[in-house]
Amino acid sequence: MRVLTRREELLRQARRQPEVVVDQLLAAQQQVADLQAKVRQLEDRQARNSRNSNQPPASDGLAKPAPKNLRAKTGRKPGGQPGHPGHTLQPVQKPDHCHVHPLQHCSCGQCGGVSLAGQPVLGYERRQVFDLPPLGGGNK
Repeated sequence: MRVLTRREELLRQARRQPEVVVDQLLAAQQQVADLQAKVRQLEDRQARNSRNSNQPPASDGLAKPAPKNLRAKTGRKPGGQPGHPGHTLQPVQKPDHCHVHPLQHCSCGQCGGVSLAGQPVLGYERRQVFDLPPLGGGNK
């Protein structure tokens, strides 16, 4: 006895009952369309991240999207370029105030705070502080 293939069965049924085959074909086409829409919806959901939806950035996980930097690289290092004249803020000749901060005792923690009052000065360190006026010029 010969076993009929699915194709042969469908051809035999199409000859006897063509309306049934057409209904089956239309149902299969509708099912394919529904499944394609479901696949498209799932792919869209999977492609969402914090840049193209209202999700927080923490929900992106470990796969962060690449930054969208539209600037081309110039090849220069950041900061001042060789040959450019600097604009360093020079110290003033006559400061408004001078404060000397003498050391009264040792603060190393090992000698117990020995007095340094009679010791000679070994050096000075000079610093300059610029105070900026408040913004707006008035009290708030």
